[in-house]
Amino acid sequence: MDFTQSYFELFGVEAKFAVDLDVVSKRYLELQKESHPDKFASVSAAEQRIAVQFSAYINSAHQALKSPLLRAEYLLELSGNPLNSDSITIKDGQFLFMQMEWRESLADLSDEINAASIDTVVASDKLDEFTETANKQRDALLETFESMYANGQFIAAQQSVAKLHFVEKMLIEIERLEDKLLD
Repeated sequence: MDFTQSYFELFGVEAKFAVDLDVVSKRYLELQKESHPDKFASVSAAEQRIAVQFSAYINSAHQALKSPLLRAEYLLELSGNPLNSDSITIKDGQFLFMQMEWRESLADLSDEINAASIDTVVASDKLDEFTETANKQRDALLETFESMYANGQFIAAQQSVAKLHFVEKMLIEIERLEDKLLD
């Protein structure tokens, strides 16, 4: 149980943005079997605590490697350029303006859904369009991050991750509205 290993080392994958998620999943199952706290029932309480902590470490590593956003943040952290979401300012006015427009459009659609003044099929189609647009934006930002990170352009990589947070929040909002529409 080596807590000093990076998540990438722990899962036996190269420390880069593009990882083989099949390898990560298989290694996760192996690690879970090897370190399951039940296997440590006959050892001291201190060793049991360490086993539980290591199992939690494995779970955290798995979540980070599975999620492109968390993986990008972790890579920035490893490179000594962590994203400080409290102090980072997005310097792309066009992106921010687009986000405001999306938010306003989603808010309007939400009002229509809440008031039941829109056909369900029409609302669903609009939400699908929002999802498609947001996913394209997310994919473009992930590509930009990967390129900037690989080239050591960490400020630009941080900007991409900060923007990704906006897009991920948008996708969550869209999902919330889809759930509301189905109720």
